[in-house]
Amino acid sequence: MRLVFVVATAALCALPFALAGTASRVFVRGPSCEDLAGTPQVDLVLGMPEVEIDDTRPREAIAALDMKSRTLAGYARSGWVTNGLTLSNLRSGVRFTTHQVSFPNGSGCAAVTKAEIHVGFDKPVKILLPDRYPKNGCPYTALLSHETQHVDINRSALASGEPRFRRAVEDLAAIFPIRSDDVEEARAQAEAVAAEAVERVRQSVLDEIGARNAAIDTEASYRALQALCDDW
Repeated sequence: MRLVFVVATAALCALPFALAGTASRVFVRGPSCEDLAGTPQVDLVLGMPEVEIDDTRPREAIAALDMKSRTLAGYARSGWVTNGLTLSNLRSGVRFTTHQVSFPNGSGCAAVTKAEIHVGFDKPVKILLPDRYPKNGCPYTALLSHETQHVDINRSALASGEPRFRRAVEDLAAIFPIRSDDVEEARAQAEAVAAEAVERVRQSVLDEIGARNAAIDTEASYRALQALCDDW
C-alpha cells in the first residue's frame, strides 16, 4: 500500500506581549501642543528563527500534534498522514515613551515620541521529523529540505516587515499630538493608536507567513515530494 503523507507547518498561538517595564511618560508644561510635533523615534529588534531539529518522535505523535494545531480532517479522510512538521510562534512587544502637555483646566495633548519594538520567534523554531528514517537517507533529507523552506519563509517574511514597522510608527507624525479635555485620555489615545499601528504590521507579517506556507503545502507539492524517494 502506497504511503501518502503530509508535510506541514503550524503556527502556535501568536499573541502580542508587553515588554517588561512601564511606558515612559515625560510631562511638559509648555505653551503649545505644537511642541510635541515630530516623527517618533523607532528602536526595532527582530529576533530571527533559531532552529532545532527533533527526529526522536514516531510519526503518529507528529500527526497527532498537527491535528491539534490545524484543521486537517479532509486530509485525514483521504488517507494522508503527517510526516513532518514545523512549529513556530511569532510574538511582538512594544514600549512607548510618551510626551504630554497639560494645562491648568486638566486638558492637554500627548504624542508618542519613541517606540521600542521587539518582534521575533519563540526559541527554538522546531522541525519535527519521524524517528523511522535514517539520517542522510532520501526521506529524511527530502523532509528536512521541505521543512527548512518553511523556516526560510518565516525568516524572510519577518525581515520584509522591518521597513513596515518603522513606517507605521513614523507615519504617526501626521496625527500627533492628540488633544483631549483630559490630558491622561490624550496620552492613552496616543499610545493606543501607536500600539494598533504596530499590531497591524505584525498581523500582516503573520498573514504573509500563512499564505506563503500554504503555497508550498498543497497536494501537488506533497505528491512531488513523495515521488523523490522509494523508501517511505
